[in-house]
Amino acid sequence: MCFLFPFSVRADFSLKVGFILPLSGEWASLGQGIRDAAVLAQEDLRAEGMHIELFFEDNRGDLATSARLGSTLVTVTKVDALVSILSGVGTLLRPIANRAGVLHIGICSEPEVADGSYSFVNYLTAEQGVAKFLEHYSRAVGSEKSLAILAAQESGFIRIVRALEERARGQVQVGAVELFEKGTTDFRSMLLRVSSKKPGALLILGLSPEIELLAKQARALGITAPFTSIEAFGLANDTAPFEGGWFVDSATPHKEFRERFQRRYGRAVTPGAGHSYDSLRMLAAAFQADTRTEALQRFRAISDFTGVTGKLTVQPQGVIWSEASLKVIEKGEPVLIRSR
Repeated sequence: MCFLFPFSVRADFSLKVGFILPLSGEWASLGQGIRDAAVLAQEDLRAEGMHIELFFEDNRGDLATSARLGSTLVTVTKVDALVSILSGVGTLLRPIANRAGVLHIGICSEPEVADGSYSFVNYLTAEQGVAKFLEHYSRAVGSEKSLAILAAQESGFIRIVRALEERARGQVQVGAVELFEKGTTDFRSMLLRVSSKKPGALLILGLSPEIELLAKQARALGITAPFTSIEAFGLANDTAPFEGGWFVDSATPHKEFRERFQRRYGRAVTPGAGHSYDSLRMLAAAFQADTRTEALQRFRAISDFTGVTGKLTVQPQGVIWSEASLKVIEKGEPVLIRSR
């Protein structure tokens, strides 16, 4: 599917974009999805007469490697823009992009990656996710029922917890908060503590394999409170333990894009893939300008851009706004809940 721009393409148009992604290791499936969606966007843009060069670098999720690759891409390869995933990587690349005067898009949840100058975020932020969560909680569970939170000790998830505690006041009572370290295998003590508060739901924030273990142990203990989350279920390796649980996720790409991705790569669209496709098209639109300075100005001014994830607007602080989505795990798969 192609989204044609409402202006003619410059005869000398070319764009070099460097991607710093985990193409191997723990986060490989996410990095590969970002890469594959970018290739689809590249094909569509070339069909519209735009010369796009993509450079994919594997950081294996390592921060030191990310810094080295970022420096090489801006100084040696001389890319016009950088795209990264994971909040830690985006935070590290922000000063590199700023020093080089290169536009950087982080497909991550940490809004501090964005500065509105050279670095931007195109994904669900903690604040966006919490707002959507609270909006739906009273309908799904009942605002009078307390919420128990079990969260991994990771900056992105901790930010969600803090934002939720702040914004829930007067809306939802947070009855208990338990934090766990990566590598935890026994959650029974904390589960018994939170269950004593008789919560209306358990908000689970974390990554695989910990969150699957947590969910299984909760049910083994006879805890029947429904599971819910912000983003985490969509990142899990196995969603079956969360059957029936609803969660807030980033904007869902439209059906045509999801089906195209499935046909092309033989697997379901992965988190962030739609944002990758849209990011490249937004860059192509902005870089129709004559100079990099003008391209940056055009990018900052983007409003109501039609992408596969819906309408996109670059906010002053650099967060690219898109509509969060609601999903439920049905038969082991995330299924979109249509907004009422």
